Amino acid sequence: MNPVTLWLGAISYPLYLVHREPGYALLDWLYAHHVSHWLSLGIAVPLALLAGYVLSIAVERPAMRLLRSWYRARGGHAHPVARTLTGT
Repeated sequence: MNPVTLWLGAISYPLYLVHREPGYALLDWLYAHHVSHWLSLGIAVPLALLAGYVLSIAVERPAMRLLRSWYRARGGHAHPVARTLTGT
């Protein structure tokens, strides 16, 4: 596996959340200040990646740890639908 694609996969949901509205708002602001299209993309894309990474580290991963510990504390039994889908 390629480390870049693994990293992008790990931040895919937070990146999805930040790439559209904040990204378009940033691009609109840059265009309004007469920044070229290519430079605007060169600024917006890395910032979206950074924001996705920060959200992944600061919000998504801690939330998943909490949810997993809560799930284990409940006995870790799968929902009946999940058991049906997985055949367990």
